[in-house]
Amino acid sequence: MNEVVATLLEILKYTVPSGIVFATAYFLMQKFFEEQRSLELIKAKTAQPSKSGSATITLRLQAYERLILLLERIEPSQMVPRIHKPGISGVMMARELQKTVRDEYEHNLTQQIYVSAQAWNKVIESRNAINQVIDLAANKVGENGTGVQFSTAMFEILATAGVSPTAEGIETLRNEARQLL
Repeated sequence: MNEVVATLLEILKYTVPSGIVFATAYFLMQKFFEEQRSLELIKAKTAQPSKSGSATITLRLQAYERLILLLERIEPSQMVPRIHKPGISGVMMARELQKTVRDEYEHNLTQQIYVSAQAWNKVIESRNAINQVIDLAANKVGENGTGVQFSTAMFEILATAGVSPTAEGIETLRNEARQLL
């Protein structure tokens, strides 16, 4: 029995220190890897917003650009020369202008998610104001009017108003875009 105890003590003399060293190394390595993981998470969190933030800013700026382009394209002084065809009737001219306004608006409808509610409302107000000018000019000229008469009536209405229907919307969009820069 003495020999068994001596052998057991001899085995314990080597295994206990080895076990202590193993346990110490295991816990130290575990703590080291946890700290490294925490550092990587922090790096990922701090790096990600700048990448996604700059991508979001880029998307928002593109939305402001597209909406300003929309308002410039539906501005009557830009739209009438583009739409006018020789011999077109006033009624057809009005329909073509309204179709152009509608198409441009629908093409840029998704941009509203990138701009403020105030800016989007200004875009809608501009679109509505242009449609009102088109309707007023169409009523003024009547069904027998020509495209030239319609255009003249439309520009008279705009001159009387003294303000472009898109000016306020464009200015709002520009101011918001400047705030992003």
